[in-house]
Amino acid sequence: MAIHTWLIYLLAVVGLSLTPGPNSLLALTHGALYGHRRSLFTIAGGSAGFVLLIALSMLGIGALLQA
Repeated sequence: MAIHTWLIYLLAVVGLSLTPGPNSLLALTHGALYGHRRSLFTIAGGSAGFVLLIALSMLGIGALLQA
């Protein structure tokens, strides 16, 4: 796959990860209710899920572009 395709994908991923969404609101709520120490697990779970989602979409886009 061409490098410019990867760079466009990287730009989209960074842009999507910086915008607030449901995970940010969940982390904010858990931080207010349970404190910052327990909300770190929520943040770690959201980050792990986001990384998995991006990796799976990257593999799908790569397969789609090869087809």
